[in-house]
Amino acid sequence: TCAGFLVSILGGGVMLVNDSLALFFVGMTLVGVGWNLSFVGPSALVSTIYTPKERADVLGFNDGLMLLTIGIFALTGSQIYKAINSWRVFIYTLIGISALSAFAAVAVGFRTARRGRLKVNAAGDRTREGDAADAADSIDHSEASLEGSLEHITQAVNK
Repeated sequence: TCAGFLVSILGGGVMLVNDSLALFFVGMTLVGVGWNLSFVGPSALVSTIYTPKERADVLGFNDGLMLLTIGIFALTGSQIYKAINSWRVFIYTLIGISALSAFAAVAVGFRTARRGRLKVNAAGDRTREGDAADAADSIDHSEASLEGSLEHITQAVNK
């Protein structure tokens, strides 16, 4: 996920170098690859959180909402371009949103990884999070990230 955002930032940087068609194609290709890399991780995570019965509905809603948002931005993008007559604003917005998203992915990944470290409980026993019988109850799905907790979620579901 984070790698996808970084590839998108690289693609935006390539498009800022100059206005040549070749750099535009290279930059857009990098942005497309970055988009795919950043899209696959969260989709895989969403599919692991829900039960098989709910999975199709949740993934369909998630993908539909994402595609609706893309459609709205695609339709309004040309009007915004006409108003400001520059692609630079779009590129700076791409770089800014990708940088914030990469930072958020790294922060959540570190937080999730820190929670998985060895903990000392009240009795002084060293345990690893997820070893308890009620491991499924210890998962905070709103803070789950693919990098840090996919294995933790899988272990909890398999128990």
